[in-house]
Amino acid sequence: MSYPVTCECGETSQVVASEAGATFTCPCGRTVRVPTLSKLRATAGSADDFGSVLEQVRRRIKLGKLPCNEICPITGGPATATAWFEILCEREWSRRTGMNDGQAILFAVFGGWLGILFAIMRGDGTRETLGSDVSLTAPLRLSPSGADKVGSTRSQRLLKRAFSMTPIYKQLLQAYPQAKVVRVTVDG
Repeated sequence: MSYPVTCECGETSQVVASEAGATFTCPCGRTVRVPTLSKLRATAGSADDFGSVLEQVRRRIKLGKLPCNEICPITGGPATATAWFEILCEREWSRRTGMNDGQAILFAVFGGWLGILFAIMRGDGTRETLGSDVSLTAPLRLSPSGADKVGSTRSQRLLKRAFSMTPIYKQLLQAYPQAKVVRVTVDG
């Protein structure tokens, strides 16, 4: 993406993100300092559009830019209530490395000395933790009947479809296809 930077003479030049904080020479001969990347993004109107989609959603919620829907994605009526949902994007999980005692005995019985040696080399069957818990609490505006419908459902399909009506939430659910949506509270 390129950003416009204007010289004192009025000449506008396009710069890229990697040029933030640097200087360049304008055709008029003046040295122009390129603003920081955050200032470039702010002047281009994309201050919220950097970082991972998860960071973007968190930032927009913090700034009060979400929820932004005026129409209930469930009923199509006016959205007057705000429901808060926990979106469990990713969960920590573990797997066993090496082999357990039963596997070691089988290798020893059927493999003789080579089986015992192999069992020793494979390790003790410890657990390896992978991933991390990633979640956020996200608001969605609903109509009163939409809030009732959501309150009585556990349908991930319905909840994800409702969130997908907001483009940034749709991007979040595409980035985390295994995400689970859980209702927390409804305000108003």
